[in-house]
Amino acid sequence: MTQSFDSSIASDKDWVRFHIADTNTEGMYLDDETINYFINDSSKQQAVITCINHIIAQLSSPDTKLDWLTVSYEKARVGYEKLLARKKKEFGISSGVSMSSSFASRFRADSNQTDGDYSLDADT
Repeated sequence: MTQSFDSSIASDKDWVRFHIADTNTEGMYLDDETINYFINDSSKQQAVITCINHIIAQLSSPDTKLDWLTVSYEKARVGYEKLLARKKKEFGISSGVSMSSSFASRFRADSNQTDGDYSLDADT
């Protein structure tokens, strides 16, 4: 598995890596092959979203404490969740949630009733 970043951002992989802020070659979250897979599976923009979701999943591990060493992923995860929201907005990608509404009459369709008066009319 390889991990690389070229700051000229000449390749799609480097473009995605730049947008997901995974450019530190000393400790990258994703390898090049994973990023290329996501790019080949969809658009570059959607690959950014998928990669960020993958990083968030990695950062959802429980905190670890051993003697004096404590490892907490919460702040990093929160940062990536904010990045995810910004990138979705930047690329115009929805969260997959849509809303719709419809109107339904409270009265039967074959009725002339238009209000809540249920009294009997003397003429009928």
